[in-house]
Amino acid sequence: TQKEQDFEALYQRHKDKIYRLCLGFVREKELANDLFQEILIKIWRHLESFKGESDISTWIYRISYNTALTFSTKEKKKADQETEIPESLDLAEP
Repeated sequence: TQKEQDFEALYQRHKDKIYRLCLGFVREKELANDLFQEILIKIWRHLESFKGESDISTWIYRISYNTALTFSTKEKKKADQETEIPESLDLAEP
């Protein structure tokens, strides 16, 4: 389909920049891969809604940046929760 061809062209042209942005936000390769995939899914889902009011690279950057910001915030919260000591533990000295 035309959408698939358009997406493939965008992917080839922008994948490296998107991936570098992902690494800048999360630093871990596995998380960067997850974020990269999430961004590509959003671009695919919203491709038909692109109105052409800005350059497509600007549109892709906005999606990438906003998705990365949300993703990294969720990951940080998750990491913070994993390192919290449960209040039910009695850590007073014996």
